[in-house]
Amino acid sequence: MANNANGEERIQELEQQLEIEKQKYRIISGMVKCGLWEYTVSTGILVQCRLGEGMGEKDRLRIPHFRESMLSAGLIVPEDMGVFEALCTSLSNGDEAFSYDIRSYVDKGKTIWLRYEGYTVFDSKGNPAKVMGRTLNVDQEKRDEQVT
Repeated sequence: MANNANGEERIQELEQQLEIEKQKYRIISGMVKCGLWEYTVSTGILVQCRLGEGMGEKDRLRIPHFRESMLSAGLIVPEDMGVFEALCTSLSNGDEAFSYDIRSYVDKGKTIWLRYEGYTVFDSKGNPAKVMGRTLNVDQEKRDEQVT
């Protein structure tokens, strides 16, 4: 009986710690100037929070079949297709850490440079489970590079 009570107390303690970490994450994600995202390797679903928002349900954009969704929406500049495929491979293979710069179409055919940075979280068996990352607007940096 004592073990059961200790187990329940430990579960409550862990749930409280988890809630604290969720709140910290919400606060920090609201302070950054980039888009934060999570990619679930087993499902191919990428969940992105809006720029400057938390990861609450109302703040998230859920993109099922990330690779196919991006391609079918025509968001990737054709010249950057190889880099986009490398990004998708890193996501699905669970590369430990990566960074890719890709041009994406936005309003009325205008393009913008985005940097996708990701870090993989592995399960207890060493298999890639989730990739946590951020998307940065590096458009000005890339345009400055082209001028020099």
